[in-house]
Amino acid sequence: MTTGFSIKEMAKLVGQYIGKDGSNIPVLPHPDFWMPLSSNINLLEGFGDVTFTRAGPATYTNKSGELTTAAVDEPRFEKEGILIEGEGTNESLDSGDPLVWSFSGSDNTLVTAEAGQNIDGTNTVHKVEVIAEGVYIFVGADEQINSSEGDTWTYSVWVKEGNVSTGLLGLFDGDILLGEREEIQLTSEWQRFSITRALPNDVSRIRAYVYVEGGNPAVGSTIFVSSQQLEQLPFASSYIPTEGSPVTRAADKLVFNSNGNVPSGQAMTVALDFDAAGYSPDGLNRLFSYYPEGDSFLCYLSETVGTLRIGKGGYIYSIQDMIPPTEGTVAVALDSRGVSGYVDGQQELSPQPMPFNEGTGDFYIGSLTNESRRLFGHIRNFRIWHQTLTNEQIKLI
Repeated sequence: MTTGFSIKEMAKLVGQYIGKDGSNIPVLPHPDFWMPLSSNINLLEGFGDVTFTRAGPATYTNKSGELTTAAVDEPRFEKEGILIEGEGTNESLDSGDPLVWSFSGSDNTLVTAEAGQNIDGTNTVHKVEVIAEGVYIFVGADEQINSSEGDTWTYSVWVKEGNVSTGLLGLFDGDILLGEREEIQLTSEWQRFSITRALPNDVSRIRAYVYVEGGNPAVGSTIFVSSQQLEQLPFASSYIPTEGSPVTRAADKLVFNSNGNVPSGQAMTVALDFDAAGYSPDGLNRLFSYYPEGDSFLCYLSETVGTLRIGKGGYIYSIQDMIPPTEGTVAVALDSRGVSGYVDGQQELSPQPMPFNEGTGDFYIGSLTNESRRLFGHIRNFRIWHQTLTNEQIKLI
């Protein structure tokens, strides 16, 4: 009798390979559900359709390094995988036109447009030049914004060197500099720099700037600037173009139906690669959320306890201390003993009681069901096995 499979193919199916010395060599079995998420949402294994939605356009940096715009309901793929974000608003008006940005004054600062390769692939760049002595020479955002004590804001801007290779970023509560200005190192390539500060008071005005060199730059010093963003998040999210008024980016949602993709019974392993830019506004970044009938199965980052967690109903366990920005390969395994958790192949949570209710429902990747608790990061290589992988097999993920 022949199976039609080679020895190596059989090894992948059964999860081990018999060495010449008779020892069992662990092999990672072929997944039953497999979505690489490197350039599309197609399945390599699994059943049904995968659905991606977003109510508006959004930008991303493609694999060639260019700032690109995705249409409504078009997923965004960067070199790290699919980008999943929640809502965000750019409060910087005319964010892509440095000619109308706030600046240090016409007596010492000159902003001009000239030919050159911009971050978005267009052929116009903007140069900031020191034309007279000044303590600080800058361009940036100066917006009338009502915000409360404790709110966290981030300013980001693309910058590259002109004839100097250093600069500064600063963020202000009205006229008060928050913390210290931060030095940035420039190169001949466009880089996106950011600065984040929490407000010590209620405010009605926020300013944020990029500076040429440090204090007292030499006359003739130059840098190049491109698009800027001012947003109420503790990190820089994807760029949101504006023209005269604030613009809000809609949230991403990626979902598939579990029917045929999630096994009935307790034996299952889920694995994925991820990164997260920071905590979402509600402090709960979802890696995945599964809702079989009358039940839930969740994996998320929790700001409250500073850990990666797995949970369902009244069963919640911390897998590992993990505070974004962070990244890793996460695996969650279920068997009759309960749930186990792994990070980068190492078991961080030994089996803990967690009954798993059978049923079908939607499986969300990087989000909760509604507009909240988005990952604000990337997911790649999402897989489900209809079996409980061993510790040695999970090391191979």
